[in-house]
Amino acid sequence: MHRLALLLAPIVLLSACQSTPSIEEDSFEARFAKADLNKDGKLSREEVSDFVVHNIFDARDANKDGKLSPTEWWPDNDAEQRAMFNKRDTNKDGFVSLAEALAWGRANKGWGDIMKEADTNGDGFISPAEAKAYIASKEGPVR
Repeated sequence: MHRLALLLAPIVLLSACQSTPSIEEDSFEARFAKADLNKDGKLSREEVSDFVVHNIFDARDANKDGKLSPTEWWPDNDAEQRAMFNKRDTNKDGFVSLAEALAWGRANKGWGDIMKEADTNGDGFISPAEAKAYIASKEGPVR
């Protein structure tokens, strides 16, 4: 199951960056700008991690209370997923907050495979052109 979660992460990033022609705020440029927190025109490992974590967290937080219960984390709540949940629940209150999820993603170099594959010039950042090329390699041309 852990491998499934790791495989789904790039899909979430790709879908988050994929544009929709009729909705301006969902354009590639708008999504890239949202991920580019320091507005330097490129994405750092931390920005990629935060963007992916935010997207996954928002999709799973069914009641929009800003924390994930074990059921929101993974509906089947199998032993492997429960162990992953418990690692991220650092204050042991039975929930994973967004802050806990963001901290875990950054501390564990989350989404490093995306960085390795997308950062084709090896400068440690993903430019808009690199992001578009990465998305195109996974899903086809960015609209």
